[in-house]
Amino acid sequence: MGDSIMYSFLAFVILLGIAGVHSQAQPKSCADLYRTNILRKNGVFMVYNNQGQQFRVYCDFRHGYGYTFISPDTRVHVDMDNFVTNKSHVLIMDHRKDGTQYLAAISQISQYQNIPLSIQWNSYTGYTSMQNPTMGPYIYVGLIPKANTHRGGTEGYNEDGRDLTFVNCDGNTNSYFVFLLNGNNAAPSPYHPTYSSLQKQWITSARAVPPSQYLPTSYFSFFEMHFGGCGAYGTPQHLPLVDGAAVGLRYDISCPTPVDVQHATKSMTSTSVGGTVTYTCDLGYTRQIGDLTQTCADTGRWTGLTPTCASFPCSSHPCKNGGLCFEVEGTSYVCECAEGFEGTMCERQVQL
Repeated sequence: MGDSIMYSFLAFVILLGIAGVHSQAQPKSCADLYRTNILRKNGVFMVYNNQGQQFRVYCDFRHGYGYTFISPDTRVHVDMDNFVTNKSHVLIMDHRKDGTQYLAAISQISQYQNIPLSIQWNSYTGYTSMQNPTMGPYIYVGLIPKANTHRGGTEGYNEDGRDLTFVNCDGNTNSYFVFLLNGNNAAPSPYHPTYSSLQKQWITSARAVPPSQYLPTSYFSFFEMHFGGCGAYGTPQHLPLVDGAAVGLRYDISCPTPVDVQHATKSMTSTSVGGTVTYTCDLGYTRQIGDLTQTCADTGRWTGLTPTCASFPCSSHPCKNGGLCFEVEGTSYVCECAEGFEGTMCERQVQL
Protein backbone atom coordinates (compact mmCIF):
# COMPACT_ATOMS: atom_id res chain seq x y z
CA MET A 1 0.00 0.00 0.00
CA GLY A 2 2.83 2.40 0.98
CA ASP A 3 4.72 1.66 -2.24
CA SER A 4 1.56 2.30 -4.30
CA ILE A 5 1.08 5.72 -2.68
CA MET A 6 4.73 6.56 -3.23
CA TYR A 7 4.59 5.59 -6.93
CA SER A 8 1.42 7.66 -7.38
CA PHE A 9 3.10 10.65 -5.76
CA LEU A 10 6.18 10.30 -7.96
CA ALA A 11 3.98 10.06 -11.07
CA PHE A 12 2.18 13.24 -10.00
CA VAL A 13 5.49 15.07 -9.52
CA ILE A 14 6.70 13.91 -12.94
CA LEU A 15 3.47 15.12 -14.56
CA LEU A 16 3.86 18.49 -12.88
CA GLY A 17 7.41 18.66 -14.19
CA ILE A 18 6.29 17.82 -17.73
CA ALA A 19 3.55 20.45 -17.52
CA GLY A 20 6.09 23.00 -16.34
CA VAL A 21 8.45 22.20 -19.21
CA HIS A 22 5.56 22.36 -21.68
CA SER A 23 4.47 25.79 -20.45
CA GLN A 24 8.03 27.10 -20.63
CA ALA A 25 8.30 25.72 -24.16
CA GLN A 26 5.50 27.94 -25.51
CA PRO A 27 7.19 31.05 -26.88
CA LYS A 28 4.86 33.97 -27.50
CA SER A 29 7.11 35.93 -29.83
CA CYS A 30 10.28 36.00 -31.87
CA ALA A 31 11.83 37.93 -28.98
CA ASP A 32 11.17 34.95 -26.67
CA LEU A 33 12.86 32.65 -29.17
CA TYR A 34 15.83 34.99 -29.49
CA ARG A 35 16.35 35.24 -25.73
CA THR A 36 16.65 31.46 -25.42
CA ASN A 37 19.17 31.21 -28.27
CA ILE A 38 20.74 34.35 -29.74
CA LEU A 39 22.37 32.23 -32.46
CA ARG A 40 19.08 31.15 -34.02
CA LYS A 41 18.81 31.44 -37.78
CA ASN A 42 15.99 33.34 -39.47
CA GLY A 43 13.05 31.14 -40.32
CA VAL A 44 9.50 29.97 -39.68
CA PHE A 45 8.56 29.21 -36.07
CA MET A 46 5.47 28.26 -34.15
CA VAL A 47 4.42 30.69 -31.40
CA TYR A 48 1.43 30.98 -29.07
CA ASN A 49 -1.04 33.71 -28.24
CA ASN A 50 -2.06 34.56 -24.68
CA GLN A 51 -4.80 31.90 -24.84
CA GLY A 52 -2.29 29.17 -25.72
CA GLN A 53 -3.35 28.92 -29.39
CA GLN A 54 -0.54 28.43 -31.86
CA PHE A 55 0.21 30.06 -35.18
CA ARG A 56 3.18 30.53 -37.49
CA VAL A 57 5.49 33.49 -37.83
CA TYR A 58 8.67 34.23 -39.72
CA CYS A 59 11.40 35.60 -37.43
CA ASP A 60 14.07 37.92 -38.79
CA PHE A 61 16.67 37.85 -36.00
CA ARG A 62 19.17 40.70 -35.73
CA HIS A 63 21.65 41.91 -33.11
CA GLY A 64 19.51 42.85 -30.11
CA TYR A 65 16.37 43.40 -32.19
CA GLY A 66 14.46 41.93 -35.11
CA TYR A 67 11.23 41.76 -37.11
CA THR A 68 8.23 39.45 -37.03
CA PHE A 69 6.12 38.56 -40.07
CA ILE A 70 2.78 36.92 -39.24
CA SER A 71 1.64 34.12 -41.52
CA PRO A 72 -1.45 34.87 -43.65
CA ASP A 73 -2.91 31.52 -42.61
CA THR A 74 -3.33 32.79 -39.02
CA ARG A 75 -6.91 32.34 -37.82
CA VAL A 76 -6.51 32.93 -34.08
CA HIS A 77 -6.27 36.19 -32.16
CA VAL A 78 -2.84 37.82 -32.27
CA ASP A 79 -1.70 39.81 -29.23
CA MET A 80 0.21 42.58 -30.98
CA ASP A 81 1.93 43.76 -27.80
CA ASN A 82 3.84 40.47 -27.80
CA PHE A 83 5.38 41.35 -31.15
CA VAL A 84 5.78 45.13 -31.26
CA THR A 85 8.00 46.95 -28.79
CA ASN A 86 9.25 49.61 -31.21
CA LYS A 87 6.55 51.56 -33.06
CA SER A 88 8.86 54.03 -34.79
CA HIS A 89 8.55 52.16 -38.11
CA VAL A 90 7.59 48.97 -39.86
CA LEU A 91 9.31 47.07 -42.67
CA ILE A 92 7.15 46.49 -45.73
CA MET A 93 8.35 43.78 -48.06
CA ASP A 94 6.71 43.49 -51.46
CA HIS A 95 6.69 40.52 -53.80
CA ARG A 96 7.18 41.37 -57.47
CA LYS A 97 5.51 39.51 -60.28
CA ASP A 98 8.95 38.45 -61.53
CA GLY A 99 9.57 36.64 -58.21
CA THR A 100 11.95 39.20 -56.68
CA GLN A 101 11.42 40.85 -53.29
CA TYR A 102 11.98 44.42 -52.14
CA LEU A 103 11.66 46.20 -48.81
CA ALA A 104 11.13 49.70 -47.43
CA ALA A 105 11.03 51.13 -43.91
CA ILE A 106 7.83 53.13 -43.41
CA SER A 107 7.43 55.69 -40.62
CA GLN A 108 5.74 58.99 -39.82
CA ILE A 109 6.64 62.15 -41.76
CA SER A 110 8.89 64.55 -39.87
CA GLN A 111 6.19 66.72 -38.34
CA TYR A 112 4.49 63.66 -36.78
CA GLN A 113 7.62 61.72 -35.82
CA ASN A 114 6.76 61.95 -32.12
CA ILE A 115 3.52 60.02 -32.70
CA PRO A 116 4.17 56.25 -32.72
CA LEU A 117 2.62 54.09 -35.41
CA SER A 118 -0.56 52.30 -34.37
CA ILE A 119 -0.25 48.59 -35.17
CA GLN A 120 -3.49 46.69 -34.58
CA TRP A 121 -4.88 43.22 -35.17
CA ASN A 122 -8.37 43.21 -36.65
CA SER A 123 -9.16 46.73 -35.45
CA TYR A 124 -8.44 50.35 -36.34
CA THR A 125 -9.18 52.28 -33.16
CA GLY A 126 -8.48 55.97 -33.69
CA TYR A 127 -8.22 55.55 -37.45
CA THR A 128 -10.41 55.09 -40.53
CA SER A 129 -11.86 51.80 -41.76
CA MET A 130 -10.40 50.14 -44.86
CA GLN A 131 -12.22 49.59 -48.16
CA ASN A 132 -11.87 45.79 -47.92
CA PRO A 133 -13.22 44.84 -44.47
CA THR A 134 -14.41 41.41 -45.68
CA MET A 135 -10.82 40.35 -46.44
CA GLY A 136 -9.82 39.88 -42.80
CA PRO A 137 -8.20 39.03 -40.58
CA TYR A 138 -5.89 41.96 -41.07
CA ILE A 139 -2.90 43.84 -39.68
CA TYR A 140 -3.62 47.56 -39.59
CA VAL A 141 -0.72 50.05 -39.60
CA GLY A 142 -2.09 53.49 -38.82
CA LEU A 143 0.05 56.58 -39.30
CA ILE A 144 -1.54 59.97 -38.60
CA PRO A 145 -4.55 59.52 -36.25
CA LYS A 146 -7.95 60.82 -37.31
CA ALA A 147 -7.75 63.50 -34.63
CA ASN A 148 -4.65 64.97 -36.29
CA THR A 149 -5.83 64.97 -39.91
CA HIS A 150 -7.63 67.94 -41.42
CA ARG A 151 -8.30 69.70 -44.67
CA GLY A 152 -5.24 71.63 -45.85
CA GLY A 153 -2.90 69.63 -43.62
CA THR A 154 0.41 68.20 -44.82
CA GLU A 155 0.19 64.42 -44.53
CA GLY A 156 1.78 61.27 -45.96
CA TYR A 157 4.45 58.77 -44.95
CA ASN A 158 8.23 58.56 -44.67
CA GLU A 159 9.98 55.94 -46.78
CA ASP A 160 13.57 55.10 -45.78
CA GLY A 161 14.19 58.56 -44.36
CA ARG A 162 12.43 60.59 -47.05
CA ASP A 163 9.11 62.36 -46.45
CA LEU A 164 6.49 61.73 -49.15
CA THR A 165 3.71 64.21 -48.59
CA PHE A 166 0.50 65.66 -50.00
CA VAL A 167 -1.94 68.35 -48.95
CA ASN A 168 -5.23 66.95 -47.66
CA CYS A 169 -7.77 68.44 -50.08
CA ASP A 170 -11.07 67.48 -48.45
CA GLY A 171 -10.49 66.50 -44.83
CA ASN A 172 -10.78 62.73 -45.33
CA THR A 173 -8.88 60.99 -42.53
CA ASN A 174 -7.34 57.99 -44.32
CA SER A 175 -3.73 57.38 -43.24
CA TYR A 176 -2.87 53.71 -43.22
CA PHE A 177 -1.42 50.56 -44.74
CA VAL A 178 -3.44 47.41 -44.09
CA PHE A 179 -2.36 43.84 -44.80
CA LEU A 180 -5.39 41.67 -45.53
CA LEU A 181 -4.88 37.96 -44.80
CA ASN A 182 -8.23 37.15 -46.43
CA GLY A 183 -9.21 34.03 -44.56
CA ASN A 184 -12.57 33.96 -46.35
CA ASN A 185 -11.13 34.32 -49.87
CA ALA A 186 -13.32 37.38 -50.39
CA ALA A 187 -13.19 39.40 -53.60
CA PRO A 188 -11.54 42.83 -53.34
CA SER A 189 -13.54 46.03 -53.39
CA PRO A 190 -13.99 47.82 -56.74
CA TYR A 191 -13.07 51.10 -55.01
CA HIS A 192 -11.34 53.36 -57.53
CA PRO A 193 -7.57 53.90 -57.28
CA THR A 194 -5.83 57.24 -56.87
CA TYR A 195 -2.84 57.29 -59.18
CA SER A 196 -0.08 59.46 -57.76
CA SER A 197 3.59 59.18 -56.83
CA LEU A 198 2.50 58.61 -53.22
CA GLN A 199 0.66 55.46 -54.29
CA LYS A 200 3.72 53.72 -55.73
CA GLN A 201 6.80 55.47 -54.31
CA TRP A 202 7.21 52.98 -51.46
CA ILE A 203 7.50 50.30 -54.16
CA THR A 204 9.57 52.03 -56.85
CA SER A 205 12.11 53.32 -54.28
CA ALA A 206 12.29 50.10 -52.26
CA ARG A 207 15.57 48.23 -51.75
CA ALA A 208 16.18 44.87 -53.38
CA VAL A 209 16.35 41.96 -50.94
CA PRO A 210 19.20 39.45 -51.47
CA PRO A 211 17.74 36.05 -52.44
CA SER A 212 19.34 34.49 -49.35
CA GLN A 213 17.09 36.73 -47.22
CA TYR A 214 13.83 36.17 -49.09
CA LEU A 215 10.65 35.75 -47.10
CA PRO A 216 8.66 32.59 -47.92
CA THR A 217 6.23 33.51 -50.68
CA SER A 218 3.31 32.23 -48.58
CA TYR A 219 3.84 35.20 -46.23
CA PHE A 220 2.74 37.80 -48.80
CA SER A 221 -0.90 38.85 -48.92
CA PHE A 222 -3.29 41.34 -50.44
CA PHE A 223 -2.83 44.87 -49.12
CA GLU A 224 -4.45 48.28 -49.21
CA MET A 225 -2.85 51.69 -48.71
CA HIS A 226 -4.95 54.84 -48.37
CA PHE A 227 -3.98 58.47 -47.69
CA GLY A 228 -6.34 61.42 -47.86
CA GLY A 229 -8.33 63.22 -49.30
CA CYS A 230 -6.31 63.66 -52.59
CA GLY A 231 -3.38 61.54 -51.49
CA ALA A 232 -3.41 57.98 -52.75
CA TYR A 233 -5.30 54.69 -52.71
CA GLY A 234 -3.83 51.47 -54.03
CA THR A 235 -3.94 47.66 -53.90
CA PRO A 236 -2.16 44.98 -55.94
CA GLN A 237 -4.92 45.50 -58.51
CA HIS A 238 -3.58 48.98 -59.26
CA LEU A 239 0.17 48.46 -58.90
CA PRO A 240 1.45 46.41 -61.85
CA LEU A 241 4.85 45.59 -60.32
CA VAL A 242 3.62 43.66 -57.29
CA ASP A 243 1.22 40.89 -56.37
CA GLY A 244 1.45 41.06 -52.56
CA ALA A 245 3.15 42.55 -49.52
CA ALA A 246 4.06 41.63 -45.95
CA VAL A 247 4.72 43.78 -42.88
CA GLY A 248 7.64 43.27 -40.50
CA LEU A 249 6.90 44.27 -36.90
CA ARG A 250 9.89 45.57 -34.95
CA TYR A 251 10.85 44.21 -31.54
CA ASP A 252 13.79 45.32 -29.39
CA ILE A 253 15.43 43.11 -26.81
CA SER A 254 15.60 44.80 -23.43
CA CYS A 255 16.56 43.93 -19.87
CA PRO A 256 14.26 44.23 -16.84
CA THR A 257 14.56 47.29 -14.62
CA PRO A 258 17.65 46.72 -12.44
CA VAL A 259 17.01 45.95 -8.80
CA ASP A 260 17.69 48.45 -6.05
CA VAL A 261 20.65 47.70 -3.79
CA GLN A 262 20.54 48.58 -0.12
CA HIS A 263 22.98 51.32 0.87
CA ALA A 264 23.65 52.23 -2.77
CA THR A 265 22.36 54.51 -5.51
CA LYS A 266 22.02 53.42 -9.13
CA SER A 267 22.30 55.27 -12.43
CA MET A 268 21.21 53.74 -15.72
CA THR A 269 21.74 54.70 -19.36
CA SER A 270 18.94 52.45 -20.69
CA THR A 271 17.51 48.94 -20.48
CA SER A 272 18.21 48.30 -24.17
CA VAL A 273 20.98 45.98 -25.35
CA GLY A 274 24.28 47.72 -24.62
CA GLY A 275 22.78 49.91 -21.88
CA THR A 276 24.51 50.00 -18.51
CA VAL A 277 23.59 50.31 -14.85
CA THR A 278 26.12 51.57 -12.31
CA TYR A 279 25.79 51.23 -8.55
CA THR A 280 27.59 53.56 -6.13
CA CYS A 281 27.82 52.52 -2.48
CA ASP A 282 26.74 55.17 0.02
CA LEU A 283 29.28 57.06 2.10
CA GLY A 284 30.62 54.76 4.76
CA TYR A 285 29.88 51.62 2.71
CA THR A 286 31.89 49.60 0.23
CA ARG A 287 31.24 46.83 -2.28
CA GLN A 288 31.25 43.45 -0.61
CA ILE A 289 30.44 41.16 -3.55
CA GLY A 290 29.05 41.49 -7.08
CA ASP A 291 29.61 43.97 -9.92
CA LEU A 292 29.10 47.71 -9.56
CA THR A 293 28.67 48.11 -13.33
CA GLN A 294 26.54 45.76 -15.42
CA THR A 295 25.62 45.75 -19.12
CA CYS A 296 22.36 44.68 -20.78
CA ALA A 297 23.34 41.66 -22.91
CA ASP A 298 21.78 40.29 -26.11
CA THR A 299 19.96 37.72 -24.01
CA GLY A 300 17.91 40.38 -22.22
CA ARG A 301 19.79 39.81 -18.97
CA TRP A 302 22.23 41.99 -17.08
CA THR A 303 25.83 40.79 -17.01
CA GLY A 304 27.58 40.02 -13.74
CA LEU A 305 26.15 39.67 -10.26
CA THR A 306 24.05 42.10 -8.27
CA PRO A 307 26.37 43.82 -5.79
CA THR A 308 25.95 44.28 -2.06
CA CYS A 309 27.28 47.25 -0.13
CA ALA A 310 28.49 46.71 3.42
CA SER A 311 29.72 49.23 5.95
CA PHE A 312 33.48 49.80 6.05
CA PRO A 313 35.13 47.18 8.25
CA CYS A 314 36.61 49.83 10.53
CA SER A 315 33.35 51.76 10.95
CA SER A 316 32.47 49.76 14.06
CA HIS A 317 35.88 50.51 15.67
CA PRO A 318 36.71 46.86 16.25
CA CYS A 319 40.27 47.47 17.55
CA LYS A 320 40.31 47.72 21.34
CA ASN A 321 42.53 49.55 23.78
CA GLY A 322 43.60 52.31 21.42
CA GLY A 323 44.50 50.00 18.53
CA LEU A 324 44.46 51.38 14.99
CA CYS A 325 42.20 49.75 12.38
CA PHE A 326 43.35 49.28 8.77
CA GLU A 327 41.14 47.97 5.96
CA VAL A 328 42.30 45.05 3.84
CA GLU A 329 40.80 44.83 0.31
CA GLY A 330 37.73 46.76 1.44
CA THR A 331 36.05 43.83 3.17
CA SER A 332 38.22 42.93 6.18
CA TYR A 333 40.62 44.66 8.56
CA VAL A 334 43.73 44.27 10.68
CA CYS A 335 44.48 45.97 13.97
CA GLU A 336 47.75 47.63 14.88
CA CYS A 337 47.81 47.39 18.64
CA ALA A 338 49.05 50.04 21.04
CA GLU A 339 52.08 49.19 23.11
CA GLY A 340 51.27 46.66 25.78
CA PHE A 341 48.35 44.99 23.95
CA GLU A 342 47.97 42.06 21.55
CA GLY A 343 45.39 39.85 19.85
CA THR A 344 43.31 40.08 16.67
CA MET A 345 41.45 43.07 18.08
CA CYS A 346 44.07 44.12 20.65
CA GLU A 347 41.84 42.65 23.29
CA ARG A 348 44.62 41.16 25.47
CA GLN A 349 47.21 42.88 27.62
CA VAL A 350 50.72 41.62 27.07
CA GLN A 351 51.84 39.48 29.97
CA LEU A 352 55.33 40.45 31.14
